[in-house]
Amino acid sequence: MPPPDASPALASSTVGSSEPMVVRHNSNASQYANAPTSPTSLAPFVIPVPHPSALLPPGEDQPVDGFWTVTVGQEVGIFYLWEDVAKRTNFIAGNRQKKYADFEMALRVYTKKYYEGSVHAVPLPNSGFWPTSPPSPPGYSSHPSPSTSKEDLWSQVEDFTL
Repeated sequence: MPPPDASPALASSTVGSSEPMVVRHNSNASQYANAPTSPTSLAPFVIPVPHPSALLPPGEDQPVDGFWTVTVGQEVGIFYLWEDVAKRTNFIAGNRQKKYADFEMALRVYTKKYYEGSVHAVPLPNSGFWPTSPPSPPGYSSHPSPSTSKEDLWSQVEDFTL
């Protein structure tokens, strides 16, 4: 049973061995590292939503009770055990989940909803699904380059004197 903060893994993302998730686990990769995503805004965070091409069928050793799409929940994707679906949808107003007979049908529905813009991750604050820190803006570095002079730094500061 995965911890509540396990995520639907993407091709090079995070998930454990018995998850009801769609792909394999790589604990050294950052969540959703190489997968294209459609973000869901949750100020000040942007919650990544897995692209359909990143969702893979379950491994042979994974327990499967069904194929549930979760399109509105704390975490979205395709899940294989009801208890994992419930963890991601309970207490989420307007949650959306549905069980399908096979992975292909679940993926077709998820893909359709994804391109309609109907897939939304809405984690509850302080839940295992809540992001630990907001992503940095593109091109942002918390460390100035070594060649940055004092004058260059001051030229980037706005003068508020009256």
